[in-house]
Amino acid sequence: MENTKSIEENGIAILKLKLSGCASVDKNIYENDKTPFTDGSLLLYSDDHYAKSHFEQEIRCQVKTTIDSKVKNNKEYRKLDRSTLKVYQRIGGQLLFVVWIKSSTNAYEIRSFTRI
Repeated sequence: MENTKSIEENGIAILKLKLSGCASVDKNIYENDKTPFTDGSLLLYSDDHYAKSHFEQEIRCQVKTTIDSKVKNNKEYRKLDRSTLKVYQRIGGQLLFVVWIKSSTNAYEIRSFTRI
């Protein structure tokens, strides 16, 4: 059975791999991040040179990862409470990624994402 830290690290690695096809996106999402509301950000550029002159936008990100055994056992998975949503609103919103790792097959899905 995997511990929470390794599950989160795997989820971030999967997300970065999935986003690697986006050449004009600099992925600054951090493992073992201790900030309470954000796991990093995506920096969007007009091309793949990442020059300051080509910078367009920063989008804060939060990554949540779960494994299928937790879902199948109907265990609660981190809910977003009202106070957390209010913080997201105050900081201008962010992109939420939910990565579901199917532990029996080592497959994965990014089940949903939304800007909140």
